[in-house]
Amino acid sequence: MNFYSFHPGDYTLRTAHLEPLEDLAYRRLLDLYYLNESPLDGSPEELARIIRMRSSAAEVKAILDEFFSPSEAGWQHSHCDEVIAKYHAKAKQAATNGKAGGRPKKRSEEHTSELQSPEGISY
Repeated sequence: MNFYSFHPGDYTLRTAHLEPLEDLAYRRLLDLYYLNESPLDGSPEELARIIRMRSSAAEVKAILDEFFSPSEAGWQHSHCDEVIAKYHAKAKQAATNGKAGGRPKKRSEEHTSELQSPEGISY
């Protein structure tokens, strides 16, 4: 995904207790999750290196423990998974619409004027 919706109020409500380095780690981990569209794979130290925070591996581990869930696939984030699923569903629907010729065309002014009598009375 190259874009995801960000709601500063919701984010601040859930992260106001974080220190600046923890906040940076969380935002970078979220970006990585959305870029890959999959759970984060690796240890906290490996992920700290990937997000350019090698010297802050402890902060990365604290964020993973608080906001992500370990699984066989990697570190999962339920909200990210929901956003990615909606993105895929919307993309699939757009592809289906595109194969069917796109969105239905709106009735043009010319076409609607053909249905009117010269006096302007619609039939």
